Amino acid sequence: MKKLAWLALTVGFTAACSGTSSIDEQSPDVEGAQGAEPEADRIAPKDDPRKLIPEATFALKDVVSKDDVGKTFMVPEERMPYPDTYWPFTQGGVDAVWLTGSASPLEKFVRQVSPGSLSAAKQWEHANHGKGLPGVAEWFGHCPGWAAAAVTGNTVRHPVNAMFQGGRMVECTAGSAGCETYQIGDINALAAETYVDADSDFIGARCDTKPTDIKLDAFGRIVREQGGGGCQGLNAGSLMVVLAHRLKMASLPFVINAQTPRNTDEIWNQPAAGYKVYRYQTVTMEQAAQLVSQGVTHRGYQWNSAAKAFAFVEIGLYWITENGPNTRLVSGRKSMKETKMSAILELDSPTNSQIIGGEYLPDASRGESRLSVAPFAWTAKGPGPDNGGGSDGHNPHIRSSLVQQLIELGK
Repeated sequence: MKKLAWLALTVGFTAACSGTSSIDEQSPDVEGAQGAEPEADRIAPKDDPRKLIPEATFALKDVVSKDDVGKTFMVPEERMPYPDTYWPFTQGGVDAVWLTGSASPLEKFVRQVSPGSLSAAKQWEHANHGKGLPGVAEWFGHCPGWAAAAVTGNTVRHPVNAMFQGGRMVECTAGSAGCETYQIGDINALAAETYVDADSDFIGARCDTKPTDIKLDAFGRIVREQGGGGCQGLNAGSLMVVLAHRLKMASLPFVINAQTPRNTDEIWNQPAAGYKVYRYQTVTMEQAAQLVSQGVTHRGYQWNSAAKAFAFVEIGLYWITENGPNTRLVSGRKSMKETKMSAILELDSPTNSQIIGGEYLPDASRGESRLSVAPFAWTAKGPGPDNGGGSDGHNPHIRSSLVQQLIELGK
């Protein structure tokens, strides 16, 4: 399982998450807001869930409770993201011939819409999303495009016979002049291309640091702001708020970086579709401190001075991995993996119980690691600009609006 982390992701998503959110007096303090002092566990502006969910509540009772234990919150099948390949650059990107006897998705599309541009389209893909990209690695591909398209309801359910007519992609009879058969995999490839520069909202940060270069403190905690700044993971409190709002309350998927302790210097964009609450309980300050420090006794809690109450939670996050390209519809449920994680949630008070931060806990017996939590999360709103192009855009010879028309025909 390998993914895209090319430079476009750095540029596009850094810009999307660089601004600070508006903070009102009823909201919990976050690092850098209302005079709050920077602390490792407190929710920082880059992790603020309100960048994805403006109306987000931080109330513990709304985010997680004892009633959630044993429950799985999964998006319904009609909203389930579809699995696909990541259309690796080393195999030609979306100009790869994946079906014997058929042209590549890129060639099928361009020779219909703008046949005179076919050579230029292939050259662009090779140079920017293919083997011609300087420094290309095996894991480079269209994973953010696939993930973005998959979480925004673009599931193609059947092949499409289409032609370009009157400035639009319209249905036609297979075998007729100008008619092309687009398999599900073909349309998914074109969607992955046009969504690499999707309109999106982003929280967290990349890690971009090899596991052997990540520094730990005396308690095994990841030292902050290494590499891309995301090595310590998206704040645990932020992640729980996003899970509750997107999956439990709204039944909507989103995208995570599903890294592992072996690949923190790579970016693995995956659609997240559900989670299960295995355990939940409130704990004392002393218990929270011992869990974070892995057994060291503390009189207080040294990682967030504003935290006055605490809760422990263990969850399993379900995300969709590669399975494709396909000639038939495959459910994301058939291509799902689980990442387990435990965390201490930090609260402003025992009575108000607003989540103001959090800290992940390692547990080797359950396969949980501080390096297996998601460094970032994001949501997509729609495809990139119609004509793409540029260093961080999609192939300019593939028009987003026309690909959306193919997707609609395939629904």
